[in-house]
Amino acid sequence: MLVKRYRSLIRTMKKKEAIYDPLELGESYAKLRDESQLIFTFMANKQAEHLLAEQMTFPGMENPSRNEYVALVKKKLSDHYIRLQRIKELEKKLAEGVQIFIPSSSCVASYGGEGGGRSSNQSVSERLIIQADTIERNWEIELEDLKLRIQPMLRALQQLDEDERLIIEHKFLQSINPKKDIVVIQETHIARRTYYEKKPDALFKLADALSLI
Repeated sequence: MLVKRYRSLIRTMKKKEAIYDPLELGESYAKLRDESQLIFTFMANKQAEHLLAEQMTFPGMENPSRNEYVALVKKKLSDHYIRLQRIKELEKKLAEGVQIFIPSSSCVASYGGEGGGRSSNQSVSERLIIQADTIERNWEIELEDLKLRIQPMLRALQQLDEDERLIIEHKFLQSINPKKDIVVIQETHIARRTYYEKKPDALFKLADALSLI
């Protein structure tokens, strides 16, 4: 139990160290550190401290730094926003359908039809309908692909608590360019201190859920 607890403490401390600057770690981090040191001292006295060792990373596979994973998450959120907008556009197009203008027999004759008869007019109409069907099918294929592509981010967003999700949605998912922090604070009515605590936590959770760290 002590070994399991110690490893859990170390992992939690590493996550906090990845998110916050050393001067911002606060009292909760200090409590984790004190508890881990207490366990280590106890195990050392029992000459069993070797049981606490754990391979956290492999050479060449270290987690990216905070700046690196935050940049990756922001790029993923930007891509997600673009895909959501395209999904809305495609759904609207499919609801409206492709508008087809079938020319009269005289128009067919004037623009190179073969004699302007009934059969030539029917042939033009059929070609237009086939083209429209092809366009709509391509829209459907693109829509299906986009809905699959947004699933990882949708699942990642579900890992956030209510405030974290609200911050991410207002800052990154309402415009192609992220909003300023002060604007998001005003829109969400989240306390300034809470906002600056929650935002880095949310970005870390997204990075973790998207397997970026």
